[in-house]
Amino acid sequence: MDRDRGVHVDVNAQVSGERPAGDGSSARKLPRRWFQLVYSVLMSTTMVFWMTLIVTVVNIGFVDDFLRRWLRAFGVAYVFALPLTFLFNPLTQKLTARFVETDDD
Repeated sequence: MDRDRGVHVDVNAQVSGERPAGDGSSARKLPRRWFQLVYSVLMSTTMVFWMTLIVTVVNIGFVDDFLRRWLRAFGVAYVFALPLTFLFNPLTQKLTARFVETDDD
């Protein structure tokens, strides 16, 4: 029990990723079949965000119309990144399995 706030924190549950009951986070998760889609969208969005930001800064610096140029670069890159992520996911997973132990080993 945290004496200052009167809140009990289950450290073991936090380490294992379990959520303590009654924390307001009872939202349901998507079914497992959506994992690859959600992962691909999140990964491609994150990579495109940072790569276009970095490359735009390196190429033009923080100029007056930086935001417009960066958002344009982001949009163009994302149109290609998302389908390419879907296309190459199976290949990259197989290559990764050559170097990392899996449940099938």
